[in-house]
Amino acid sequence: MKNKFLIISILPILFLASCQNNLDTKLSNKTKTEVTTTSDNVTDKPVKDEIKVLAPSGTPALALANFEAEHQGSLTVGGADLLAPNFISEKQEYDFIVAPLTVGLTTYNKGSYYKYYRSIVWGNFYIISKTISNLEDLNNNKILAFQKNNTPDIILRTILDSNNIENCSIDYTSDVADAVAQFTSNKVNTIVIAEPSLSQLKSKGLKFNIIDMQKEYKKITGKSSYPQAALFVSENYIENYNLDILDDFKNTINDSNIDIETTANNAKNNISTFSTFSIDVLKSAIPNSNIKVEDDINTDKEAINFYLDLLKDLNLNTYGEDPKEDFYL
Repeated sequence: MKNKFLIISILPILFLASCQNNLDTKLSNKTKTEVTTTSDNVTDKPVKDEIKVLAPSGTPALALANFEAEHQGSLTVGGADLLAPNFISEKQEYDFIVAPLTVGLTTYNKGSYYKYYRSIVWGNFYIISKTISNLEDLNNNKILAFQKNNTPDIILRTILDSNNIENCSIDYTSDVADAVAQFTSNKVNTIVIAEPSLSQLKSKGLKFNIIDMQKEYKKITGKSSYPQAALFVSENYIENYNLDILDDFKNTINDSNIDIETTANNAKNNISTFSTFSIDVLKSAIPNSNIKVEDDINTDKEAINFYLDLLKDLNLNTYGEDPKEDFYL
């Protein structure tokens, strides 16, 4: 993919949020577009030779498989515990962070140095069980979830509350890998899971029932998806470097659904956490992962506002104040 210098205004960074809509309406899946401003005073900013990206394992990392193949060595896959500290670190070690929306919102209210660009994963959570087959069976039952007070937990609690399931006991673990380990070792019968772990379990021939949490969410809200994990850009990068790299993110992420086999191979060959996954498992996981980047930032804003209103209605606000325009790039 060819890079070209991106022309931007030398107005202070305070005005970048108002300029971003101009960028958003001109980006396409296959075409890079120059960004201009209303000012005649423009300057070029350099392309950064080596960039650093931090992302959690699972679908957020899978969404970056094609990007990592084009920008070898840029991606660090870390645990969820690494995300929040890096958002509020003045050092801004990473140029880009992929994180759950809730982490971005929570750290925004704690002085984050990163700006929201786009959501890249729009919901890929499922309930699997050896003993139950529908939501009603969760009454007087137990389920193991992960990342308490973050997106998987919030969607689960939204679904349970909206279906008047009041006697379901929720236990928590740190991540999906531990939830899967407890499920396969028969320590628990029912868990929340995400792709590609779900496809991995299917490939082993294990017998279990699946409840699609996206479908249940749609029954409640009329919305088929929700902003799960997003790409954030450091203020230092915004101020000092060419933002044309965002085209690369957008195009390579959306290409995930166009050439699934190439994406699966890029994930297996370039991201160590997928090295043990078969190509067939990754090919199965990608279409069910809701990986995409929207063209228009307003699509994201509307989805975020709807999601946050839902949380407030259910008294599930875990992030603090609603984001203002300075939350966004």
